[in-house]
Order: sequence, then structure tokens, then C-alpha cells
Amino acid sequence: MKQEKDTFEQEKRELEQEKRELEERARQIRLQEIELEINKKQSDDVYETSKYNQPEKKKNSQLKKLIKVGKFLGIVVAVVAAVYISFWLAATVLVVGIAWIGYKILFEKDK
Repeated sequence: MKQEKDTFEQEKRELEQEKRELEERARQIRLQEIELEINKKQSDDVYETSKYNQPEKKKNSQLKKLIKVGKFLGIVVAVVAAVYISFWLAATVLVVGIAWIGYKILFEKDK
């Protein structure tokens, strides 16, 4: 009977040992799975870098902006020239008008 009890306890110890080993293996497997998940998330967050080459579309966009600025400056120059010319034209009209009034007053004979 004692021998049966010893074999029973020995089997119990072996089963407990196997249970601990299985739990340890399960823990190791779960730990490896978690590490793989972490590494996968980190690799998903990392992007491959490369030298930036400005696309052709961007260059065309800059050319269009440059054309718009050129048009604006052309309009500004035209308006300034028109104001300058109109200033001198108005001054000429005033001088001619004053001269004509002076002529009428001073040199024209009364009728």
C-alpha cells in the first residue's frame, strides 16, 4: 500500500512538473507572440526615406505662379504709366487753359 502511495505521489509530482513545464512553454510562446506583435507595429510605423524629387507638376505650378506675378507687375507698371501720363496731360490742359484765358483778357479787343 505504501508503495502504491509512493507511486501515486511520484506520478502526482511528475504531473505537476509537466504542468509547470507546459505553463512555462505557454508563457514563452505568449511572450514570443507579444514580441512579434511589438516588432510588427514598430516596423509598420517606420517608413523608408528617400531623397525628395520635386515632381514635374510642382514645377509647372511654380511657373504658373511666376506668370501670374509677371502679369500683376505688368498691370501695376501700366497703371503707374497711365497715371503719370494723365498727370502731365492734365497739367498741360491747365496751362493751356490759363494761357487762353489770359489771352482773352489781355490781348483780345473789346467789341
